[in-house]
Amino acid sequence: MNRPDKPKRLRQLAMLVSQIPFGRCASYGDLGKALPNPVSGFLAGKWMASLESGAEEVPWWRVVKKDGTIALFDRDPLLGCEQRFKLEAEGVPISRSQVDMSAVRWNEFTPID
Repeated sequence: MNRPDKPKRLRQLAMLVSQIPFGRCASYGDLGKALPNPVSGFLAGKWMASLESGAEEVPWWRVVKKDGTIALFDRDPLLGCEQRFKLEAEGVPISRSQVDMSAVRWNEFTPID
């Protein structure tokens, strides 16, 4: 990604994450595919890390791995616990730090520029 494009790509990603409804989750791959210029779920996940800090208006906690695993437990257990708490507060079914994606997956994004 070219440096001048990074702020635009992060804004686009934030706009997509903001579309995920209460009580639903999307995977990093779902987000990557929904971007105007699609990227891998891995790259979308890297970019998500830039959104988490100070982005309470962006519901970052609604994004998990494609199998429903809360990825943040690997990076920061406290942040992983915060994500799990927020998801549980929205009624998202979780077992062993894994979201039931068959019940809550959201990938019906409205296209963005």
